[in-house]
Amino acid sequence: METTDQDTRDDYYLELSSDPIRFESVSCQTNVFFDDSKQQVFAVRSGGITGVLVKGPNQNLSFRMEDKGPVISIKFSPNMNILAVQHNNSSVEFINYSSITGLDNIEYSQSCKGKNATILGFVWTHGNEILFVTDYGVELFQVNSEKHNVRLLKCLSLGVNWFVFCPQSYLVLLSSGTIGNQMQTLHITPGNLHKLTKFEGKGNIIRNIIMLELH
Repeated sequence: METTDQDTRDDYYLELSSDPIRFESVSCQTNVFFDDSKQQVFAVRSGGITGVLVKGPNQNLSFRMEDKGPVISIKFSPNMNILAVQHNNSSVEFINYSSITGLDNIEYSQSCKGKNATILGFVWTHGNEILFVTDYGVELFQVNSEKHNVRLLKCLSLGVNWFVFCPQSYLVLLSSGTIGNQMQTLHITPGNLHKLTKFEGKGNIIRNIIMLELH
């Protein structure tokens, strides 16, 4: 019996998950963000009041917050009690969150310590500790949700082009140098930053790098 090209194509497919996370597509009113650490997708809809729909492997939730302009990045802390939102290139805002009462009405923020530095991104690490990666280095902070304040724990000065974070091993790979081929790896432990061996790649290393654990 002859088989057509269509029959052959139907015999093969790639399934990433039997229960995929479905979310609203990006539009002029909706931005979508993914947090690799908690495997959460944030669909942020703007327009007067910002509506946020969060979908993850374990739970879905939705809430509203004051519209303060475009959102650059948004992530929950590991224990889901603090929401971090970045609206500009120099600071991150924090809002306490409860599964019972929702978002707190008190907001507090932290600017990067480096003068004229630009935040390239941030990641939650251990507990209520958060790491800012800027073009001038990295800054590790501790967020106190009860006192609504933020305290600097450690900082490291280094010209950074881009970074990659591995949440399973708490490793951060930093690209530095004029052509971005000097790589510095940091291991993040509670309250501290540890430099690992620095290495240099051949030519200009592009940002499409994935860090993972092999067992």
